[in-house]
Amino acid sequence: MPVRVVTDSSATLPADVVQTHEITVVPLNVQFGTQSYADGREMTAPEMAERMNRGETPTTSQPAPGVFADFYRSLKGKADSIISLHVMGSASGTVNTAKLATTLCPDQDITVFDSGTVAMGLGFMAMAAARAAALGQAKDEILAMLEEARTRVHVFVALPTVTHLVRGGRVTRGAGLLASLLAIKPILSLTNGAVEVIDKVRTFPRALDRLADLMEKAIGRRRVRLAVMHGNCLDEARAWFEGVRERFSATEVVFADAGSALMVHGGPGLIGLVAFEE
Repeated sequence: MPVRVVTDSSATLPADVVQTHEITVVPLNVQFGTQSYADGREMTAPEMAERMNRGETPTTSQPAPGVFADFYRSLKGKADSIISLHVMGSASGTVNTAKLATTLCPDQDITVFDSGTVAMGLGFMAMAAARAAALGQAKDEILAMLEEARTRVHVFVALPTVTHLVRGGRVTRGAGLLASLLAIKPILSLTNGAVEVIDKVRTFPRALDRLADLMEKAIGRRRVRLAVMHGNCLDEARAWFEGVRERFSATEVVFADAGSALMVHGGPGLIGLVAFEE
């Protein structure tokens, strides 16, 4: 294959998708205290949720440049070029680390691309790039497609609590205490590389209603690939989505773990929607 796609574990791609599309996934690091674990390999979503429910606060970090370089070198002889597509640079140092790693592989043609998104927003973009590569498209053609694809990704996430936003430093303790007292449930929007609290409601069912409203407003009846993300609450996510499925023209629906990058800020129980316009 002339072009191969590399991404990171925040894309939360199912294993069968990774294998089918021959996507190389570099694990991020999940840290609890002084212990560091490879995301998805040494630390699963249920394990992460269990520890967070006990009051432990995780952080995430990007792999060392040498780790990236080892993954790049593993593709020597398998690809003429590599597109390394990663979690949004505004929220992670992964893109910069990947760029540094390319200097350790001077004999390989590697382009690092900031997806401007996270979780299955990144996952859908990685899948699109891999499909284009399988069809024989050149690296520059795929990069041009990815530039345009960034504008077709929509991500909204409903959080059952502000606790983890406070612990992660995204919300001040004073504001978090007030929100907790008022039982505020925030809805996050991830757009063009920026994360913002787009709305706040008083109950989680209302937050989920608002989540569906926001996505419907963003995409209308356009054909999309949809991902329902969840913070270790698959049954709840499935039940909720069955009630709103008919509001969307989805050609594909994927249920996926929210991934470490979202879990550290949203915590167990979060539910999100990702749409990738076709």
